Amino acid sequence: AQLSRLVEQSMVRVELPATGEPRFRMLEAVRTYALEQLHAAGEYPATMQRLAGYVHRLAVHGAEGLCRNESRRWRQRLDAELDVVRAALTWALHSDDAALAVQISAALARYWWSRGLLPEMLALAESVAGLSSFSTLTPAETDLLAWCRGTIRIATGDDDQARDLLTRATEGARARGDDRLLAQALFSSALIAPAATRRSLLEQALALFERRADRWGQALTLLPLGTLELLTGQVDTATRCHTEALSYAEDIEDDHLIALALDQLAADALLTGRPEQAAGHLRRSVPIH
Repeated sequence: AQLSRLVEQSMVRVELPATGEPRFRMLEAVRTYALEQLHAAGEYPATMQRLAGYVHRLAVHGAEGLCRNESRRWRQRLDAELDVVRAALTWALHSDDAALAVQISAALARYWWSRGLLPEMLALAESVAGLSSFSTLTPAETDLLAWCRGTIRIATGDDDQARDLLTRATEGARARGDDRLLAQALFSSALIAPAATRRSLLEQALALFERRADRWGQALTLLPLGTLELLTGQVDTATRCHTEALSYAEDIEDDHLIALALDQLAADALLTGRPEQAAGHLRRSVPIH
């Protein structure tokens, strides 16, 4: 009722996206005034703490949804909430709460990657590692942060530091029996491993993702496994891997992985003299990209 009155008085506007729920936004002048009043009343810290709690719950549910057939809906939801998520992470840094920052940012790692936000997340992860509260993180949180920092470093070309961080995450996850983190760390490690050990790491990661019925992880791991087959001339096996990856990606409606799998299938088709089939895969992947 209060929100409806604010809309009627033109203090809050309603946005109706093509998909998802309506969004309510304060006019900038109203928002600035309200923020000033929060500070004046000494209620800003408590308000931001409640916001951070909301974002933490959102991140946990989002992480689960991104692994299931709700991926597309959850990406749209997180797109709409991105500024709020950033505000909560900024607050976690400002209030020296390393645990909160790790819990939110690590849960949404798959979202950051799909939206090209890894450099921003690396800057955040490095800031978290420099907080005083970093020393109070649990071993699980420390390993999770190490995995985040290491994996993003691969994307930015800093393989040496990435290797040390991922070794730490892998050893910690294995010691605790944390199969989810172990699978992710093994996959990341495979990306910078020597050719002689790359296949073994990917196969170990795939087995762990399969045990958890993690379709996202299975699709992700099958992509480089197929590429290894392609590089050794096993094109039929490569195509089977990439077709299976596409199937898993479609099951969870993950457009990012769907496009990557289609790209790989196009490469498979080209190397077996099927340019029209390759073109068909690429025509489908281009608009998704």
